[in-house]
Amino acid sequence: LRITSTGHMGLGVTPSAWSSTGDSRGFQVGTGACLFGRGSGDEDRGGIGVNYYNDGSGNKYIGNGNASRIYMNDGNIDFDYGATNSSGADAALSLTTYMRIATDGDVAIGHYSPSARLDVRAAVNGGTNLLMLQNDDASNYGQLTIECGKIDREVRFVGGYSNCFMTFYTQSSGSSTERMRIVDNGNILFNKTTHSIN
Repeated sequence: LRITSTGHMGLGVTPSAWSSTGDSRGFQVGTGACLFGRGSGDEDRGGIGVNYYNDGSGNKYIGNGNASRIYMNDGNIDFDYGATNSSGADAALSLTTYMRIATDGDVAIGHYSPSARLDVRAAVNGGTNLLMLQNDDASNYGQLTIECGKIDREVRFVGGYSNCFMTFYTQSSGSSTERMRIVDNGNILFNKTTHSIN
């Protein structure tokens, strides 16, 4: 264990050159992991980092490889990522926030500015799924439930696994009723679950 003259600690390693200006203090474990927080001034920032430190002028890599950070930031909780570094220790680090839990409880995935309780966005022109809910249990169904204020105003979208169909339910007075089904050949059924038209 080493404690530097500026108050930083290293367990199994001499800690990286964290800021000595009083803005942050770091506890580094091994060559990559660290726990950090502000040493003075605002007390509402700190977090956990891997291959990350701040020298007072900017974010830096401890060494080569990817970097990541969970940052408690003015009440927000940010999940940040830094691309692979091959320039060695102390290279400048640019972090991107891929998820945020905001102070009001809203959650952003793929960005850091939620405009709804759950705000999921794909990368621009990324060609990826915006939202994917997956159930790998072949004996069960994947289900997305949307409740509108009360449980008796529930709308459910249920996707079949082996039979390849999608159903739409409404719920009233505690009883769910299937109202529409899209079957594997594209037919749409209203208030029925089987069909005879190919």
